[in-house]
Amino acid sequence: MKPIYLYIIISLLFISCAQEVKHSAISEFLTLRVDEAEYLDAVTFKYNEEGVVHNKVFLDDDYFLEVNIYSNSKPSFRSSHFREPLGNSVNFRILVFDENHKYLLSRDYVCGTTITTDIQLPANKHYSFIVYSFGKTTAIPAISINVGDDISVAQIALNSYEDVMSHSLLHQLIDQDNNILSFVLKHIFSKIKTTIDASNVGSINTVGNYSISNTYSHAIVKFTNQVANPLNLTFSSLSNNLPLSAFTVSSDFKTAISSEKLVFADGQQSQTLKVASLTIENVQRTNLTLINHVFQPGVYYEVNVSLRRVGYVVGELYWAIGNLILENGVYKPASNQGEYGDYW
Repeated sequence: MKPIYLYIIISLLFISCAQEVKHSAISEFLTLRVDEAEYLDAVTFKYNEEGVVHNKVFLDDDYFLEVNIYSNSKPSFRSSHFREPLGNSVNFRILVFDENHKYLLSRDYVCGTTITTDIQLPANKHYSFIVYSFGKTTAIPAISINVGDDISVAQIALNSYEDVMSHSLLHQLIDQDNNILSFVLKHIFSKIKTTIDASNVGSINTVGNYSISNTYSHAIVKFTNQVANPLNLTFSSLSNNLPLSAFTVSSDFKTAISSEKLVFADGQQSQTLKVASLTIENVQRTNLTLINHVFQPGVYYEVNVSLRRVGYVVGELYWAIGNLILENGVYKPASNQGEYGDYW
């Protein structure tokens, strides 16, 4: 009987060791792909032919500005998801957390290629990964977090304007056959670009200082373990008048462009876009409010301002609003001076 007992004992030891090896198996080196970034999808907005928001600003009896805000219409974006390639030399950082969302390690890499890292993790477990970048080729500032800290400790404090992008993969299973991770970074803050177009009417003489109200100069990005809400934003140091990029008038005086500017908008307070002075066709206005809008974080906005003449175009001529009305196939004057018709 002794040989039988010995066989059973050896068999149990073999099974136990095999289970232990399987449980503690080390994955292959993690492979990362980070080469694109995107802005918030416009489907969250009421989008129409006139833009997200539409406004008219009358300069005098003859001219007015037609103002439209569009989201995510930057022409260089590749797809309907408004993605753009990141530069091949842009640095990014990956933070790794265990199945209990406790911090394990971090590494810094460069975007643009598939990266085989030196990160190996025990297989058949779930991990959480946070990748973030400032969109720069310079080194990423240190983050204050220690091994064993909860994921909620991971945060980026900003005392200046930085185009932070991030992407979280939470509760991700890593095994020996599943160790390739792809990230599309999401812009966390907003950008605003503005174009004034007078080409259909006349010329732009001068454009003064351009500003936005109710934005912030400080922000904190706090990461979470929630798939539906992977980060929280808090803002401080409210600014009532943040200068936007100065307008550059074209050589033919037909257009003026304020290049894209990063802003910290919280998505709750309404902002006002204002031009200190504007002279078009020798018509000058000062302290001119273009539009009011609640700008959302993570969206690329294009503000298009077009100079229009009051009235209607017939052929190549502008006609003032008249008071002829067509009723039952017969043209006749409107019933009173305040009633405007569609004919001249």
